[in-house]
Amino acid sequence: QDHWRASWIVKCYDRTYVGDTISGNIGLMSATSYKDWGNPLIREATSGAITNEGKWIYHDKLSLSLDVGNAPLIGDGSAPEIMLDISDDGGVTFRAKSNRSLGATGQYLKEIHWDRIGRSKERVYRYRCFQYVPRRPGQRAL
Repeated sequence: QDHWRASWIVKCYDRTYVGDTISGNIGLMSATSYKDWGNPLIREATSGAITNEGKWIYHDKLSLSLDVGNAPLIGDGSAPEIMLDISDDGGVTFRAKSNRSLGATGQYLKEIHWDRIGRSKERVYRYRCFQYVPRRPGQRAL
């Protein structure tokens, strides 16, 4: 599945209802649910192109500030990871970098970063998470 399955959204009676494109079922959308019709909720963010007038930029370290350490103790999502894809052509094509752990339960100070990520004239970063865990974004640093 590469897209959100919602075909429509209706807000009424202080609730948000969603129609499923595959089953035709009606579901309730919630900020505390980390599933999309029983599957992990796919979260993806893509940065804008990082450029410097056609000059090389050296990317020594990329750090993400995320809400970590809130994974379930066992079962789905107990070992959450985030994936990083990198594009050096402005986002036309991407290549995968290694995944990073989002920390087990209680690892609230877990640092998420990638070192020595090369040079580029037009870099774009894409982050993905497919786990049953809460996600509250922080900030990105390069």
